[in-house]
Amino acid sequence: MEIDIHTIHEIKQKIETLAGIPVSGQTLVFNGQVLKDEDGMAFCLGIREGSRIQLLSHTLGQAMVAEAPPAARRSLRLRIKAPSSPAQFIMEVDGDETVRRLKERIQEREMTLPGVDRLVLQLRNKVLPDDISVSESDLVEDEQVDVFITPSLSPAARWGARGGIVRRLARGGGGGGGIGSNASGNELTVKVMPWEGQRKVHIEVNKFMRAGVLRAELERRQATEGFQLPADYFFIHNQVVMEEDRTFVWHEVNQGDTIDVFRGKITL
Repeated sequence: MEIDIHTIHEIKQKIETLAGIPVSGQTLVFNGQVLKDEDGMAFCLGIREGSRIQLLSHTLGQAMVAEAPPAARRSLRLRIKAPSSPAQFIMEVDGDETVRRLKERIQEREMTLPGVDRLVLQLRNKVLPDDISVSESDLVEDEQVDVFITPSLSPAARWGARGGIVRRLARGGGGGGGIGSNASGNELTVKVMPWEGQRKVHIEVNKFMRAGVLRAELERRQATEGFQLPADYFFIHNQVVMEEDRTFVWHEVNQGDTIDVFRGKITL
């Protein structure tokens, strides 16, 4: 039996039309898991062209197998939030379009963004890999996709940035104490959002400390203050991924700024 790939409930309705089996008398099984009506779009569950779905009929007392036919190209309307634009903008994408191609189209539209290799797309706090298609990424209609920028410096530029900090310290900008100095005027209070929907955690740092101190402080305080951190995460400041071996002053973090925690891993 051939069925159109829509929602699980629509699949059951199609089966009822073609085979006369009432929706209430059907149980669909895919990869050993029972499919529920509230599971949503079939393609979000991994059902693709040629997938085999087992149909258990309560009324006929038998099992059947339904094969998914070649899926038609499915377009989605997405809301893109990029640091180059003060407001979200809309993009229409095809289901077979790769995440990398989506990044290229975003970069073509927002010419002030850096190269594609420095762009990171996030969906529901998860990094989208470049090599998967839109239909494999669990994106749905009118969903928001966040665009972040990863820092990228040549070895010479990295040394120059580090040397600039050293020169400022030598001139007295760091109070003579180096990175981590508690000299007056260097202290900052940053607000870290450890996970979506939770309260912000206030952390006092020195602006010449490396951003990695946030990780150690959050992991020290999460048990006593009742917030939860993902197993793997990274920090975002002003929609730019933070390098944890860089200082707060290098990241241009100011007093009272918010730093967000996002789930996933990024290689800088």
